[in-house]
Amino acid sequence: MLAKLTNGQYEFALLVRSDMQRRRIGSALTYRAFGEAVHLGASQVVAHVRSDNTAARALLRSTGFCPISGPGLEVSFLAELAPSHAFGYGATANARAEREHIGCR
Repeated sequence: MLAKLTNGQYEFALLVRSDMQRRRIGSALTYRAFGEAVHLGASQVVAHVRSDNTAARALLRSTGFCPISGPGLEVSFLAELAPSHAFGYGATANARAEREHIGCR
């Protein structure tokens, strides 16, 4: 799910049913959301996750999000969108390399 925060920035939320986890469904949905966000005019996507949710934190990092706040009960992440994100899952299979190129600030 995407919710507009400001011009160019959207908030991302995702839930994968526990019996469907560890099948790359979360990654596919994240990349799909990136494509939709670019289509809507976003240049950034933010996400918030509980600090004890290591699986969600790993998913966010692996799909190009960088932590921008924490530690604490909640950690916030930011993804800077590139034009390649407009094509969704297939075109962003190399998100880790894109993240390293952009770099976490």
